[in-house]
Amino acid sequence: MAFERDRDRLFHAIVLTGLLAAAVSAAQAGSARPLRPRGHAVGPGEFSPCGTYAGSAIDAIVFDRLRSAERRQQKAASAPARVHMAGDLVIIEDDGTLITEPGRNAFDLDGRRLHFAPNARGGFEISALPFAFDSATGTLLHPGDDTNHRVPFAAGFSFPFAGQVWDHVWIRSNGNLTFGGIGNPTFYDPSDFFLALPLIAPLFADLNPLAAGTLHYRQAADRFTMTWDKLPEFDTQNSNTFQVTLFADGSFDFVYHGVEIQLARNGSAIITGFTRGDPDAEYQAVDYDDLPFLGSEAAALFESFAEIPYRIVNTAGIARRFFAVQPDSFEQLVLITDFDLLGAPFGAFYQGVRNAVAGIGLGPFDFSSAYGSTGRLQGFLHMNYINHWPVDPNGFSFLNVLGQEAEHEWGAYVRARLNGTESDLLLGRGLAHWSFFFETDGSVMEGNGWHDNGEGTFTSVRAFDNFSLLDHYLMGLRPAHEIPPSFVINFPGVTLEQRARFPAAGVTVSGSKISVTIADIIAVEGERRPDYAAAPKIFRQAYIYLLQQGAQPAAADLAKAELFRASWPDYFARRTDGRGVFQTQLGPALPVAVVAGGAASAVDGSPVANLRATLVERNFEQPVYRGGRYEFRLLAPAPAAPPQTVTIVLQAFPFVADTSTVTLVYGETVQHDRVLLPQPQTELTGTVRDVSGKPVRARLRLHASSDVGADFTRTADSDAQGRFAFSGLYASQPPALRYDRLEIEPEIPYARAVVSPVAIGLAARNHLDIAVAAAEVLLVNDDPAGAFEEFYVPVLEQLQLTCSVWRQAQSGPAPLSFAPKFKRQTVIWFTGNAAGAEVISAAEADSLAAHLDRGGRLFLTGQNIAESLNGTRFLSDRLHAAFDRNLDDPLLHGVQSDPVGRGLINLITAGALGANNQSSRDALLPRGRAQVCVVYDTTAGSAAGLRVEDPANHSRLVFFGFGFEAVNPGPGARPGYAGRAEVMQRVLDWLAGTTAVIEAPAPVSLPMAFQLQQSYPNPWRRGSSVAAVEIRYELPVSPVTAGRTVLRIFDVLGREVCTLVDQAYQPGHFLSRWDGRDRVGNLVSGGLYFCELQAGGHRQLTKLLLLR
Repeated sequence: MAFERDRDRLFHAIVLTGLLAAAVSAAQAGSARPLRPRGHAVGPGEFSPCGTYAGSAIDAIVFDRLRSAERRQQKAASAPARVHMAGDLVIIEDDGTLITEPGRNAFDLDGRRLHFAPNARGGFEISALPFAFDSATGTLLHPGDDTNHRVPFAAGFSFPFAGQVWDHVWIRSNGNLTFGGIGNPTFYDPSDFFLALPLIAPLFADLNPLAAGTLHYRQAADRFTMTWDKLPEFDTQNSNTFQVTLFADGSFDFVYHGVEIQLARNGSAIITGFTRGDPDAEYQAVDYDDLPFLGSEAAALFESFAEIPYRIVNTAGIARRFFAVQPDSFEQLVLITDFDLLGAPFGAFYQGVRNAVAGIGLGPFDFSSAYGSTGRLQGFLHMNYINHWPVDPNGFSFLNVLGQEAEHEWGAYVRARLNGTESDLLLGRGLAHWSFFFETDGSVMEGNGWHDNGEGTFTSVRAFDNFSLLDHYLMGLRPAHEIPPSFVINFPGVTLEQRARFPAAGVTVSGSKISVTIADIIAVEGERRPDYAAAPKIFRQAYIYLLQQGAQPAAADLAKAELFRASWPDYFARRTDGRGVFQTQLGPALPVAVVAGGAASAVDGSPVANLRATLVERNFEQPVYRGGRYEFRLLAPAPAAPPQTVTIVLQAFPFVADTSTVTLVYGETVQHDRVLLPQPQTELTGTVRDVSGKPVRARLRLHASSDVGADFTRTADSDAQGRFAFSGLYASQPPALRYDRLEIEPEIPYARAVVSPVAIGLAARNHLDIAVAAAEVLLVNDDPAGAFEEFYVPVLEQLQLTCSVWRQAQSGPAPLSFAPKFKRQTVIWFTGNAAGAEVISAAEADSLAAHLDRGGRLFLTGQNIAESLNGTRFLSDRLHAAFDRNLDDPLLHGVQSDPVGRGLINLITAGALGANNQSSRDALLPRGRAQVCVVYDTTAGSAAGLRVEDPANHSRLVFFGFGFEAVNPGPGARPGYAGRAEVMQRVLDWLAGTTAVIEAPAPVSLPMAFQLQQSYPNPWRRGSSVAAVEIRYELPVSPVTAGRTVLRIFDVLGREVCTLVDQAYQPGHFLSRWDGRDRVGNLVSGGLYFCELQAGGHRQLTKLLLLR
């Protein structure tokens, strides 16, 4: 059944999906690279800012041809499209052929038999015959997915079709037959229906015989019958049975006997019909509900079944309307519509009309004549409805998306040879955009600007606002030797779907880093032709504004479109560093002035290796790598613009910045080479002293970075008088040279300090005096390799605590006798990957014991500590612990009634965002005064952390049987998951005595019943002599012991205030305390509150009144 017969024929244009792939495949015979594999485009119900795919231009061409044929069949009348100019916009009004409305035509031929018979006019008649299905199986084929099988006809049978008599047929698993050859040999491609290849398609769809069903054929003296039996559509579980019978007189039948598919899951059309294999001949859409169909001369007859879910515009027809009134002087046409597209799944897309550039991942093609061009037009950009975009075109808006669509003329399609193998790992969505994991400096072609965090993780820092230097190369704006290496992040099992993620800043991922050079790309794609010297650098766009029939554009919308047009040239020029020009005005081409040159060293005349050139008046900044030459292009504001004098600044390390002026004449090129003088050397001297003026020994590291050269670090030491010197330095010259920071690591007990930035002038000597203060905490790195302190120092800085770092692998035993000089008298000691005798030596144990005897504070953390000390008195008497066993349990949680564990709902000690180094976590047994503060989550009764307070010497100790460095905070804040800063805060607060201790329950006999007692005191006045409310509860031995014990406070509106206890069920008498604070530590207001206990399948509530 056809839908809405006054426009049903318009619908068949959806069949055109994918034709450019076939055309390009034909032009590149033997190419093994599929241009449109499954999943190339946006799926149903999805949205993408860009809907570009290889094949869209030929889709548009055939759409246009079908639309014309359908209108001829319908004898539809139309007036010529009205076209006029509004400034530099070309306004085109639809004449009835340029816009197709949404529609739906579902497959409805099941249970029917269609007969196609040749007629005397060279065409075919189509009639409906009584249903008859040939159930005989015949010869069984064993096809794979998307396969082709050549079958010779039995002796005595031949089939006349498409002007030849055939003695064989190709049977294809996707529901069609071809003669004399095959179409796409590697994947389902509906564009095969429009190749120069005779084809008969009873049901051309993406079928998968590998999943279910069979294919078989039967031969007879007068016929050949092919049956597709119970084949499902790819990635579905439907069943489809149909057959085609070829007769010796050249006629054939389609029979459908159990076809469940109605609309293709992949969004493509289901095609039924035939083509004689002449793409240039007239072809005709048919409605099989309106038979018989007589007198046709068409070379192709078919009906397609699919859905047009949104308004489609006839881009090829629009382009021809444009060129009817404008010269063929434009590389790109940009379309903006005055109307909504009614749910289009894209923000914009690019149609490749012509390509003659080699080495960019595309083969040659030329469809420009169908768009009304004689070869100048390269692409058509569909930029959607004017009000799809905000008024401001900047940011993630019109210009960035236009930047992507315009660059689709050249990218992103390239593969690279990675680790010796051709790979598409650089590519993401549709294999026409950069992978999310590719370092692209935030290209609008996607990917991200990635920062290597140094421990196997990477964080995106720039997204979707730039053209990368590799983009410049593909556009022909830079030579290959100027493209610096980049990298792509890889991890096991990475999928195209993951690579297709849209760019986003602030995302952290883990993986391995694969270097990517321009040579790796050229090894697969070949060199770019035309190369940089011959490639065009000046391009033109024209802007078309499309109206519906009878519509009048609003002045505000035209002004908005004009703003978009006028903004593009500057956007493109800035993001190509002044190397490329786009003109968007109508009329004659405007002249362009070019200034180009290089820089040589005044010492030996050699080219300066890395240069930054700035054209001050336009604020163009251009990095030039590896001895290249700068080029700036300026588009004239008018055809006869006067000459312009501009300022050129050249910077490089280690040379003096060169500033010069040059007069540019539009339409001419000026060579402007410069010689750079070497920068005089200077030195940085200074002293390191404490706040009282006492000299301090320290190691100093001066970190420098350059936008045009390699970053470097210089090291110096201060002597006994605190004096230091860095010699042989060059003056600061941002961005060619910056001294980002000076790190000072003084002897203990002084805190690490940082001076940032450091300004070093041209004077013969620069002086800097540095004052350091005593640190609050001593951090002892006891890892054998000196690793993992990067998981400690940033956390302390986040908590605004200063530390002094002692690396035992480099400096020997830590002098803990200095600990009293630290403000908190606190030592954080971690052992990292130490094992066996490496963990805590006898001498180190004595030093730690002496620290505790002096009333010191100690946070001791690491796997293998308890195991290696098992049986020693230091473990039992000083750490108040015993070793239980090793556990492979990465999940932990804090004991909610404990001041250290309270609030630590979930701790994860695995994953790349932590050190990910825990292979033998220790389960601890508390001894003596030890209180359990952290437990393993899935191993009942196993302690992961203890705390000990010794009233005899006033020392405090927190001991973790796992490495704190492994705590994984996740890629962002997650409610209920503790990060390293939160854990460290809990530990240090208790060590410093700022957290109240919650008493352990007194040892009594086990209770007989579940009970939550009234809190005491009640009412409780905050600020009274009682510091917190005591909440006692009793848990009996119960058969219902699975689950957890949870004690929470709620306000009168039922909102959770805080969780006091969240731990595995254990019978006993318990005491918890609430200090009147919520879950984040804020004091709550006075009023009525409820205390709720849930445990062992029971639940009780009590009230408590808080007075202010």
